[in-house]
Amino acid sequence: MANAEVKDTKEYSKFKILEGNRVTDDNHIKRLQRLMLTSGNLTQQFPVVINQNWEVIDGQHRIKALEQLGWPVFYIVKEDLNLQDVRAINIGHRNWTWKDYAISFAELGNKNYERLLALHEEFGTAFHTLMQYTSLSHERSITHNKGVTTSSLGYRMGEFKLDEEQYNSSRVLLAQLEEAMEVSGIKYRQFQSAMYWIMTEPSYDHARMLEKLEKYGAPHLNRARRVEDFLRALEDTYNTYVRDEEKVRLF
Repeated sequence: MANAEVKDTKEYSKFKILEGNRVTDDNHIKRLQRLMLTSGNLTQQFPVVINQNWEVIDGQHRIKALEQLGWPVFYIVKEDLNLQDVRAINIGHRNWTWKDYAISFAELGNKNYERLLALHEEFGTAFHTLMQYTSLSHERSITHNKGVTTSSLGYRMGEFKLDEEQYNSSRVLLAQLEEAMEVSGIKYRQFQSAMYWIMTEPSYDHARMLEKLEKYGAPHLNRARRVEDFLRALEDTYNTYVRDEEKVRLF
């Protein structure tokens, strides 16, 4: 491919989708458009690949995105490629993981991603939980997922933010989560999400929760499955055998 001549065109109708190729995804096309509006025409660096019959081997989403933007498509021609080659390209392709992006930005000196990786290294926490536990600068959400974190596209473009104060607060919460999972024996993602919501309540007492989880947690938690179930179960556990005036609403 490196030796192929790169050409460009706005005659979008010339490009043909191979019969049997995957259907284009409108959401992916929109994401590509947003990325291009920020970073430029992606096909200048990563040309679309077609065969001698103008059948698209690699890049049908990029073509659709560029057509809607009215931008030229940069392409190269590789003869005698077919649908089997399309499948081979997709089988052999590995998308970057969240950790790949974090390492890349961290190696360029981005402290926000360095701190995120440090939390992952210390606690081994999954990405979804890390994103929730590092969203401390946002308002509470009635959907029991505290605030809106950096978008997926924003994260991949280096817009993730985690300052030193947020890092320290997240580290405390993740350590408390680890203790709660150890005492309760529950590690479900829904449990982790519910614990975040509850631990960020101003009236929350972590020592009290650990004591109650150890003594009374099992009957309340064993049947929980959804985040909402765990929220109720954790609140019930927290308030077990306490006077009415000491009972606390945690969500």
